[in-house]
Amino acid sequence: MAPIAETAAKNLKKLRYLSVVSKVCIELESQLGGGGYIDNKTLSLYIADIGMKSNNVNEFKLKLKENPDVIHMPDFFLDQLFSFIHYKDGEEFIETSNLVGHKDEVRRGNEEVGFGKTTQLTQYLAEAGDYTTRGKIVCTQPRRVETLAAAERVAKEFGSTLGEKVGYTVKFYDCTGSDTIIQYMTHGVLLREFLGDENLSQYSVIIVDDAHGRTLVSDTICCLLKQLILRRPGLQCIITSQIREEADILAKYFLANVFRHEPTVPFRVLDEYALEPVSDYLDSSLTKVLQIHLTKPEGDILVFLTDQEDVNRAFKSLHERMRGLRNHTLLELLIVPVYDVPVPSEMQTMVYGRPPTGFRKVILAPSTAEASLAIENVLYIVDSGVQKQFRYDEAEGIDSLIIVRTSVASENVRRKLAGRSRHDGICYRMYPFSEVMLARSLPEITRMNLGFATLVMKVMGIKDVYNIPDPLFPHAIELAMKELADVQALDEQGNATKIGKKMAELLLDHPSSKTFFTNFFADE
Repeated sequence: MAPIAETAAKNLKKLRYLSVVSKVCIELESQLGGGGYIDNKTLSLYIADIGMKSNNVNEFKLKLKENPDVIHMPDFFLDQLFSFIHYKDGEEFIETSNLVGHKDEVRRGNEEVGFGKTTQLTQYLAEAGDYTTRGKIVCTQPRRVETLAAAERVAKEFGSTLGEKVGYTVKFYDCTGSDTIIQYMTHGVLLREFLGDENLSQYSVIIVDDAHGRTLVSDTICCLLKQLILRRPGLQCIITSQIREEADILAKYFLANVFRHEPTVPFRVLDEYALEPVSDYLDSSLTKVLQIHLTKPEGDILVFLTDQEDVNRAFKSLHERMRGLRNHTLLELLIVPVYDVPVPSEMQTMVYGRPPTGFRKVILAPSTAEASLAIENVLYIVDSGVQKQFRYDEAEGIDSLIIVRTSVASENVRRKLAGRSRHDGICYRMYPFSEVMLARSLPEITRMNLGFATLVMKVMGIKDVYNIPDPLFPHAIELAMKELADVQALDEQGNATKIGKKMAELLLDHPSSKTFFTNFFADE
């Protein structure tokens, strides 16, 4: 094994341990409460160590019963904790070509949900090496809610008040201080910081988390990072993904060292496809839920729909349908809607915990949650097979939200969620096996207007705006540059103008930015 892979293997082993401790701590908080986070974490360290030294669950329980703090824990809960500690995954680390001779500047990670990418990696880097003496460790998240949740969690684990050693920055609010060494922020905030300081000089490590979403903003950040690491040889960049296909695309773009942690499905999962195309994916999905509830053995159900609107409709419809079935089933159906991830703290017990006695749980989730929901007792997946995406209509000049078929990559991610707890999980597809599907979902940069991304790269002085992670038709860039020139954001030579630089700071589409400056700064 190459030295870099050996080092990575050692680092991963410690990161896995930290992740296990964090999972145990979350379970203690959500299931048992406790006298405080520190008490829970101390107990979690003790439980994790006992679990790793135990050969089986009975030995684990016997050792824990010697501690008065865990005597009151029910057996099913100790079983769950033991399964967390001894969850087996395949680990593979691959070293690929280096980036312009500077070893380890960019690492591309492909890891599972719950592995510790968001909450444990930043802490590990803060405690290992001299990164915090050279600057702050920043970790970006796709959305505001994820940023706040991660920062709060890490601040507790780090033993810090939020805003001191661990802080966060979102649009219109900065919760950091002079002592902050770990900072969470949204992708959009990091992009704005690029416009203020093109070298991001206050950061020693930049982690772009959940880059598998391939949003327009995250891909623009990747374009800027590729140029930045040429100017700052000592900067460490880590980009994480939960979907292998997207990890491979971005790794190739960066020519980066890649560390893959690819979990195997621990238990067997069966696939069942519809015999013919369905006319109403929502109705078919709910009908399948009721069929499972009436005919299948105990096990929770996870349903993937398109968005929050679908989740709301399904929630109401299932309640209505269950009223007429209460005399025909031994189990009640506990219907749990998930509108976004991460799941709010007040909902975590309901989503991740076991249902009450006499109930079967069904979780209704949007497609955006597919890479972030790992629920132990789920045995049945109902995959609607569709998602909603924005597509730019070049003729009309507007973005349209349309329903499209999911990709093979998404199909594989959803399937694995039925194999986490025991054998014979089933993934029900609401479409026939013969359905034609893309290998991976189209990233936003290939289906949206590129005016915003092009303007930001021009403002940052990047001349080769065609050098982006996914190849595009040349006319897409040419159309964007023409539109930018029409609103006076680019000059005749294709360089950003004064007003173009101001427009980029708004992080809006160029027509909206131009309208804003025309109305409020007409005299400047």
